Amino acid sequence: MNFLLSFDVEDWFQVENFRGAIDRSLWEHWDRKESRVVGNTLRLLELLDGQGIKGTFFVLAWIAERHPELVREVSSCGMEVASHGYAHELTYGMTEEELKEDLRRSKGILEDITGKEVLGYRAPSFSITQEVSELVGEVGYRYDSSYNPFTGNKRYGSVDLLVRDGRGFYRIGDLVEVPIPLVRFMGLDFPVGGGGYFRLYPLPLFEALARRYLREQGYYLFYLHSWEVDPEQPRVKGVPKGYYLRHYFGLREAYMKLERFLRDMKDLGVKFSSIGEFVGPALG
Repeated sequence: MNFLLSFDVEDWFQVENFRGAIDRSLWEHWDRKESRVVGNTLRLLELLDGQGIKGTFFVLAWIAERHPELVREVSSCGMEVASHGYAHELTYGMTEEELKEDLRRSKGILEDITGKEVLGYRAPSFSITQEVSELVGEVGYRYDSSYNPFTGNKRYGSVDLLVRDGRGFYRIGDLVEVPIPLVRFMGLDFPVGGGGYFRLYPLPLFEALARRYLREQGYYLFYLHSWEVDPEQPRVKGVPKGYYLRHYFGLREAYMKLERFLRDMKDLGVKFSSIGEFVGPALG
């Protein structure tokens, strides 16, 4: 059984839930904010090193430009560096040319820093569509991990032509797709990929759902944002109550919860790997 561990490397002020409260019209507004992404990401690397675990880090290229040493550290620790786009813009909010430029630019920045090919892409807020997936493959990415089948979040995109090949890999056309886990149980859909759902569910419930997905699919993908292990991050004013709760709930316990979750999965006998390593046989 394969456990695919992934992190979205972004800072607290870049999340979509804060769009209405933090000015995004000029990047200089972000540059004035207290950046906490380096410390949070290094903390995650330390945790993985302590448990001998490898994974994939989807890095915003805006972050990479300002902290290239962080990206090199992620790569030198044996982690896979993949793209999370340039500045956390929803893909379906951009024109085709804007999106192509975002995809190319982010890929190029990360490859220049690491000296390695960037194989994977994850759209901000899982904002994938059939048309977007075609552009992702056209620009040169080999796999995507943006499809979240949970319909309870309006930002999540959808795809029409997700098929499974003879080796068990999902594809959108020629692009290998590694979807976010969803478990259907007692007539209900449970998103069990990580993120806010990991912070919300009691750990025994989350682990039970993850094990169920593992049994059904033979692999399991987990994601977390770097800011989710940082309970000391600033509190943003003017955020709708629902978004505020979704962002800040469970931050204080998240790191220890993650540490326990990974240890329990190791005890289960899973094989931890990066997404690129896992899908490698399907890339040719």
